[in-house]
Amino acid sequence: ARMEALCARLSQKSKEDHAAKVAEDERTTERWSGLRILDRCVRQEKWDASMRGKDLVPLRHLGGLLRKEKDKVVIAVLASVAAGQQQGKLCCEWKLTDLDLDIPAEATLMLLDRAREHWSLQEVKAGDIFAVLNPQLACRSGSMIATFETQLIKLAAAPLSGVAKPWMRDGLAHDLVTARAAACVPSTASEATARPESAGRPSGSAGGLLA
Repeated sequence: ARMEALCARLSQKSKEDHAAKVAEDERTTERWSGLRILDRCVRQEKWDASMRGKDLVPLRHLGGLLRKEKDKVVIAVLASVAAGQQQGKLCCEWKLTDLDLDIPAEATLMLLDRAREHWSLQEVKAGDIFAVLNPQLACRSGSMIATFETQLIKLAAAPLSGVAKPWMRDGLAHDLVTARAAACVPSTASEATARPESAGRPSGSAGGLLA
């Protein structure tokens, strides 16, 4: 009888340990991308509802953005912020990575117009995890474009300690990356207000990811 009781206790403890591990994995993993996370910014249930019916496009396969049948979402980790130009327009260039342990994929997200104006006033850092709704595939290889601030949402932060970071080569990443770099802020007040209010939004971005 004592042996049966001991076996029952061990079995119960094993079940409890397994349930605890499942709960911890759920708490520390972004379910759609598989990225490990800290400081979740969006409740998992709300994010699951927002992703329903959307097509997740891996960072290393951006050609999937050309498929037309569903809204597209790219989820990636911010590596750095810099100034750039796209077709003569000022833009913020965000270097993104998927933190793959073997061969990390990298891509550039170019923020134009309202996206640049909004996100250049936000403080972001290397390791922040972002979702991007319906970015446009750019002519430059491995690059995409977002023009509306509602196309981006910060999901969480990625725990970077102990992670191999070959994507930090060439100075792509820093301990703290701030989008308030002077080159990324609108150069004049008139430029910030010059956008046409009637400009159409890309499909699916009108209400943002959490609409």
